[in-house]
Amino acid sequence: EILSDVPVEERKNTLAGLGQFQHIRVSHTVGNPMDYDSLKEAILRSHTSMVKDQDIPFSVVVISDRELILGDASRADKHSVFSLLLVETICSKFGVKVQNLVAEVVDSKLGKQITKLKPSLTYIAAEEVMTLVTAHVAENSKLNEVWKDILNAEGDEIYIKDICLYMKEGETPSFNELSERACLRREVAIGYVKNNGQVINPKPKTEPLTLSMADSLIVISEFEGEQPIIE
Repeated sequence: EILSDVPVEERKNTLAGLGQFQHIRVSHTVGNPMDYDSLKEAILRSHTSMVKDQDIPFSVVVISDRELILGDASRADKHSVFSLLLVETICSKFGVKVQNLVAEVVDSKLGKQITKLKPSLTYIAAEEVMTLVTAHVAENSKLNEVWKDILNAEGDEIYIKDICLYMKEGETPSFNELSERACLRREVAIGYVKNNGQVINPKPKTEPLTLSMADSLIVISEFEGEQPIIE
């Protein structure tokens, strides 16, 4: 469900250029993402519409206002963070189990401050992502095709998956070993999450890592869930 103050017809015209979606149903709601009542109704409606006998992850993503970013990026970030904090409050109050609470921000410093105060929240810094992409491509031009696939709407995506898919409790594998195990699942490991802190392209890659079962591996994958191991 998309909650925005943008008119529905304008949204449909934008989505029409993306072609047909597979396995995705999009519903539109006109409202202010910074309004408590509008957010509450959208969240509860989306949550109750999910199939009860299936364990479907429920996530909320706050996307920055593009026009506001161009005029006042700081204000756009404040709006995004405010909406995300409202979402967390609503979900906590009404017992909505959320897998991911994410906000898009321009200022990565603000994002880090928020996640430090509220570990349950995460952020995506657009400029930080593009800097990472540029650095990777500059280091190895062959990665350009990889990133084009990731950033393409129809390509593979970046997922944060439970570490238990790649190691057993008590093990201390190196990042290279974790990468090999991810490869058996047709995935590419690019980092890990330890104690709510993200490490991308860790170095050195041959030293043993001390990870708990609460930590995660960051991978490039075609699917969000568990993938079968290649025999």
